[in-house]
Amino acid sequence: MKPPTDRLHAYLFVASLSAIVIQVAVFISILLLHVPERAFESSPFRLAVVAAIGFAVLAVRRQAQRASREAASHNRSQAKLRATRAACTSRRAARAPLRARHLRNAMTAAVARQSAR
Repeated sequence: MKPPTDRLHAYLFVASLSAIVIQVAVFISILLLHVPERAFESSPFRLAVVAAIGFAVLAVRRQAQRASREAASHNRSQAKLRATRAACTSRRAARAPLRARHLRNAMTAAVARQSAR
């Protein structure tokens, strides 16, 4: 989990980015759509801007929580996979001496058959 200062830094970054996007939209609407400037000085517009920035921060926060849950789930599944592989490896390791003995006996029998001919 990130320290609180890192999270606050990320939220501040998102808020400033969304404010920049809103400013660009206002600038374009003044230049191209000829909207009067007094429309952007009203209280409802200011409340809408604050709501939009708050919504952007909450959306990023929700995405971060979802990503951390998925990462934790992925880590748990990776741990289970590693445990399963370790168990399979330990079973193979337990059978290794038997396999080696079987191969040694088979080689000895083959050599004995060749020498008997």
